[in-house]
Amino acid sequence: MSLAVIMGDDRGSRLARLLKERLPSEAVTLWPGIGNPEGVRFAVVWKHPARALDALTGLEAVMSYGAGVDFLLADPVLRDIPVGRLVDPDLGQQIAGYVVAHVTALARDFAGLAVDQRAGQWRAGSRLVRPKVGILGLGSVGRAVAVACRTLGYDVAAWTRRPRDGEIRCRHGRPGLLALATESDFLVSTLPATGETRELIDRSVFAAMRPDATIINVGRGECLVEDDLLTALDRGNLGRAVLDVFATEPLPDGHPFWSHPRVTVTPHVAGLTDPLRAADIVARNYRHFIATGELPDAVNRAAGY
Repeated sequence: MSLAVIMGDDRGSRLARLLKERLPSEAVTLWPGIGNPEGVRFAVVWKHPARALDALTGLEAVMSYGAGVDFLLADPVLRDIPVGRLVDPDLGQQIAGYVVAHVTALARDFAGLAVDQRAGQWRAGSRLVRPKVGILGLGSVGRAVAVACRTLGYDVAAWTRRPRDGEIRCRHGRPGLLALATESDFLVSTLPATGETRELIDRSVFAAMRPDATIINVGRGECLVEDDLLTALDRGNLGRAVLDVFATEPLPDGHPFWSHPRVTVTPHVAGLTDPLRAADIVARNYRHFIATGELPDAVNRAAGY
């Protein structure tokens, strides 16, 4: 039995060490030093180099080291192999905190108050204390964002691709997306990258939003058309963008987002995978797979997540 850790950055060595501690009777190997690739049945992967999985001819299941799985579904080697997500409630809570922080700071104009302080100015006036927050996607992250915003008394609605029941008022379909964009002070995307969501947030969505509204993207950069966003901002059709994810990461040098006065850029840090928690989840899912042949939190390939 063999479990392989295959990652495109230096986090792989620590994860492999933590998995060896949790699975002492299993052979845990770290790419590229996999001595017997044909014997690997299970792999945990993150943004792997091209062709890194080709030699794993005995592979039976693969897990992502994060919530995203689009990079795995795009690998032809995995076409008939179950792919699982790393589902960690803490990740959703982190992202919810990121969203709430930005929504609250912008709605209450904390930056403006700081300017007033430096000017020694006491400026009375109203603040948007109950903003309308529209959430795109109600997966584990979207639900965490919705709960956090509702806890603060914010007016929350959501959009999903198909109708669903629940406590949160929900729209669906393209007309519902545009309607939610029209009514939201903050439009928050938590969407995964799938065939249906890529470039979903385009000029028509930005045109529907109010000139003082904000778009926040903590889902996937591929879901948003960056040129359309820049055009909307430059024309004054949209107030602000807070972006944690991008079509190309790291964000290239010289990209207009870096210096745009109404864009906040963060380097994909809204939710960070904790190595200790991740190792616990991977080990638990591995044991479950070996015992039952079923991979927890497996992706629905038809839906793309």
